[in-house]
Amino acid sequence: MAESIRVALGSGDRYRDGWCNVDKFAKRADVRADIREVAFVENYVDEIECIHTIEHVEREAGAVLIERCFQWLKPGGTLVIETPDAVKCLKLATRKQPNRRWELMGVHGMWGGRSGPPELKERWRQWLLAWLDRGMSADAVPPDEFQQPGHAHLYLWNARELKLEMEAAGFVATIEKPQRHGGRTMRDCRVVGRKP
Repeated sequence: MAESIRVALGSGDRYRDGWCNVDKFAKRADVRADIREVAFVENYVDEIECIHTIEHVEREAGAVLIERCFQWLKPGGTLVIETPDAVKCLKLATRKQPNRRWELMGVHGMWGGRSGPPELKERWRQWLLAWLDRGMSADAVPPDEFQQPGHAHLYLWNARELKLEMEAAGFVATIEKPQRHGGRTMRDCRVVGRKP
């Protein structure tokens, strides 16, 4: 029996043995490419995971990526997408808890995380807290030091919207409980599409 072809799009620093890890910025990847530009043969792949990746591209690019995944997958193949859920992030960011942990989790989902030295992470945390205190103004632009490739969130989906987009591409899609990236069920969504 042939080995399954499994692709991790936007694998980041979560390298997965037995998978084709695709990432433009990761320290380790099997294919170093932008997820908007990578290509596979039609009806070739058994499984694709896009874990905390699709939010790093524009909405239109995300829709095209879903369509391309459908083409790459064999019949019966699956596409798994986990991403911050726009609706959940907004609810968390506006719930006004005394310790602010939940608010920060929501705004991290909206804006993205920042890697690097602890002092950079702390400056990012302080910028997010100040943004919350300003009432989450729509005209906010993070300072240049926080504009790291692969970290900024360019478009946030919600579970229902993602399911509809996957169905429009031809998938039979279901919303499931998030399993990866720390199992952040209070903030994230997971949609699984199967190619008929």
